[in-house]
Amino acid sequence: MIAIFAVTNVFLLLIGPEQLVSSIGVENTYLVVFVIAAVGGMSSFTGAAYVNAIIAFTAGGANPWLIGLCGGLGAFISDSVFYIIAEYSRQIVPVEWRPLFRKITKKMQVLPTRSVLAFTYIYHMLPLPSDIMMLALVLGGYGYRTVAPVIFLAALTCSTLIAHFGSLWFWFW
Repeated sequence: MIAIFAVTNVFLLLIGPEQLVSSIGVENTYLVVFVIAAVGGMSSFTGAAYVNAIIAFTAGGANPWLIGLCGGLGAFISDSVFYIIAEYSRQIVPVEWRPLFRKITKKMQVLPTRSVLAFTYIYHMLPLPSDIMMLALVLGGYGYRTVAPVIFLAALTCSTLIAHFGSLWFWFW
């Protein structure tokens, strides 16, 4: 993912976003954004490549609504996979750590579910690492069926906002 970030930056500096999109093809940009989002999404290490790809392809002429949809679906898949991995990891955690996890779960379950879901939406809507939130939701004992709709809507919102504001940013340059 860091390589993709570096390559898209070099392409943007050398040839510009319009040439980047025309060389890949407008239809393929949606697939590329989906793959980048599904593989990395807004995790701690790959978020910059994801945001950079959305901005570059939108500034190059791709439809920001479709970029937002493809990026949001890919980010939702990435977040879902991370949630499942975190859920499985919680089950196989060493016995020494279980009291700490129970303590965290009790503290998080004191909070109203709606407040946690609202905070999750706001957090996911911002370009912040989503793996941290997924881990917190798993430790808090929130089920996937409870958090999946919120994560889905937030991923779509975040990707669409990045696409629209990113294209505006390049427009001013």
